[in-house]
Amino acid sequence: MDPLKYQAAPAGNVDRDDFTDEFLTIKVRYKKPDGITSMLMVRPLTGQVSPIDGASDNLRFAAAVAEFGMILRNSEYKGYASLDESASLARSARGEDEEGYRAELIRLIKTVRDMKVLSDKE
Repeated sequence: MDPLKYQAAPAGNVDRDDFTDEFLTIKVRYKKPDGITSMLMVRPLTGQVSPIDGASDNLRFAAAVAEFGMILRNSEYKGYASLDESASLARSARGEDEEGYRAELIRLIKTVRDMKVLSDKE
């Protein structure tokens, strides 16, 4: 496994000033169609991080789905995610919903939230 780049490793510290303009690094390993040896391509992503409010409806809705999934699984990566925030983000990204799938997700998040409220009372 590669050493940690953006946080302190257990054995030492990382000089965070080296990465102040980066917010993630993409690493892809690939082989040419007739190749035997894989090659590593590493690209840091730099730039200004924009608030999610400026993202497209599709990206915001996908983020709401991912947040909801992490909450359901009680993922260690969910951070401070909440069902209310997930529902709010999904509502703000509903857009045109011809098939009603986005509305259905919002109803599902509300149902889970209500079930949690009921189970907390017992």
